[in-house]
Amino acid sequence: MELIITPQEVVEMAFEGEYGITPERIGNNVIASAQQKFIKPVLGDLFDKLEDDSSYPELKELVKAALAQYVKLLMIPKLAVSMGNGGITQIKGTHFASANEESIKALKENTKAEACALMREVVEHIEQNREDYPEYNPADNILHKVSICSGIIL
Repeated sequence: MELIITPQEVVEMAFEGEYGITPERIGNNVIASAQQKFIKPVLGDLFDKLEDDSSYPELKELVKAALAQYVKLLMIPKLAVSMGNGGITQIKGTHFASANEESIKALKENTKAEACALMREVVEHIEQNREDYPEYNPADNILHKVSICSGIIL
């Protein structure tokens, strides 16, 4: 699977100015997971065309904005704790304190809401320009079947 976004682009789009977040911390597996979990179920066959750099550059940029937020959403738990020989730990230092569970939950909800709003903009763009995206089938779009943004399956 080709990645639609690079780790550098994720850092620039989703972690703008966040201390210590480097492209090396964003694994390709997290990006691939976000693509498969959040983007492909919405775009269906159109997703495959986005993997080709020359196909639909305007749409690809819209998708990248949403995808960057979905990658951030998947990264939040990894950034909140570390795993190593000492088990699962939280980072504490002289200038930092671990976020409490409530703060982490709020950050995840906020990030998910932003990602969902951006993904809905992608869908709106596609549906307003249907003739430009013949691979897109609205019947395959999971957002038309369930609400993955609100946490309630309708």
